[in-house]
Amino acid sequence: MSYDLVFVPRADEESWETALEAAEQDESATAPDPEVWARILAGARQFLGVVSVFEGDENFELTHEATGIQVSYFGGEASVTAPYWYQGEAARDVVDKIYRLGAVVQTETGLPGYDPQLDLSLSDGAERPDLAVSCFDQVSSAFAADS
Repeated sequence: MSYDLVFVPRADEESWETALEAAEQDESATAPDPEVWARILAGARQFLGVVSVFEGDENFELTHEATGIQVSYFGGEASVTAPYWYQGEAARDVVDKIYRLGAVVQTETGLPGYDPQLDLSLSDGAERPDLAVSCFDQVSSAFAADS
């Protein structure tokens, strides 16, 4: 289970729900652009440091082993994910990192970003990081209660 930011094509008047459904059903996916990926990778390395990289024919992915943060890029969509094992200040640090990565992905791909946990656009969610931190705290507390 992870905290996700998603990036899909979306018209201004289109709901996020409709845009996500359309992206899920779109079978005309294009290969990811290596130049866009190079810029995403360079941006990620600026504040994450060392990342492991997978580059396939249909998608590119980076993983920051220290935090578990991942970025996946398919030609017509992308995502940033982080595991829910953080609380408090550690969660705040991870939220900062995923929103910074989200800004890089949004800028470089031209795909608008969405935070489905908060039902907010990337920019609106980034302005209210305490909401995302609260999600991390709630989920990690629930995991602790279950164990």
